Order: sequence, then C-alpha cells, then structure tokens
Amino acid sequence: MIATGREKNLSDRQLIDRYRETQDLTFATQLFLRYDHLILATCLKYLKDPEAGKDATADIYLRLLDLLLRDEIGSFSSWLREVVKNHCLNLLEKKERKLTIRLETEDLELRL
Repeated sequence: MIATGREKNLSDRQLIDRYRETQDLTFATQLFLRYDHLILATCLKYLKDPEAGKDATADIYLRLLDLLLRDEIGSFSSWLREVVKNHCLNLLEKKERKLTIRLETEDLELRL
C-alpha cells in the first residue's frame, strides 16, 4: 500500500488492526511516529544516555513490528510504555551483567 496520509486520521486501534490484516509498515510506522516522543523520553529516563536512548528507540521499533502481530493490546499507549520500560530494564540488566563479569575477570587476573 502507498501511504495516502489518511492513516494519520485512524485511531490507534484501527492502525493496529490494519497492520495485523495487511502487515503494511505504513500503519505500524504511523503508530511509531505518533508515539516516538514517548518512546525516546522513556528510554532516556531509564538509560540516561542520549545515544543509548536513540539506539533503544530503533530496537523498539523493530520489536513492535512483531509484538503488534501477537500481543493482546488494550490501551496502546499503556502497552507501549510497558514494552519500552521492559526493553530498557533488560538493557540495563545486560549492562550490569557485563560490568560484573568484567570486574570478576579483573579480580581473578589480579589474584594470579
């Protein structure tokens, strides 16, 4: 489908339904554009790093393409906040795990 501009007038639910029916990125992209400020702000809140926030925002967009097809979504904005929060918390957990492993490795090297 070629974007007509009419998708801007569709509700979140209509955009979700149309994306599920067609898998046309136009509908998912419109949702993303509608909420990109929320996604980036939430990423910055948790990650406290503008570059990491931008990277996470891009990752989340890609995840949304799959999640929109399989998740039950009541309120899109509430669901999206949870998706973004969980993504950021997972990133922070991975970062902490890497730091812990690095510190443990350095500690072992010092003992040798």
